[in-house]
Amino acid sequence: MLGLIDNICGDSWCEGDHNFHFDQIQCTRACGSTRAGTCQVTFRIFPYDSDLETGPSYIRTCKTPGFTGFASLVDTAANGYQSLAWDYYDSLSACISKVEQALPPI
Repeated sequence: MLGLIDNICGDSWCEGDHNFHFDQIQCTRACGSTRAGTCQVTFRIFPYDSDLETGPSYIRTCKTPGFTGFASLVDTAANGYQSLAWDYYDSLSACISKVEQALPPI
């Protein structure tokens, strides 16, 4: 799953001033509920001309409500090809944009 997020990163968020390293994704929903819950992606963001070791890097999270887990985050084609579901891509993109805007200037 993190690989799918990282793959789309190069075509969207990672083309700007920052680079990303996606560390974890976790989805939860209220106990006993059949409604969608929230997925949270934890990642490190750092200036494009540096790396995780030389920094600075910032650990951030994006919470995306309305999702239940893998099947709600990923579209799988009949041939097995997987990509991020459009709704999840939109939600994650909006969050990442807010995170980037709140970072200290580089």
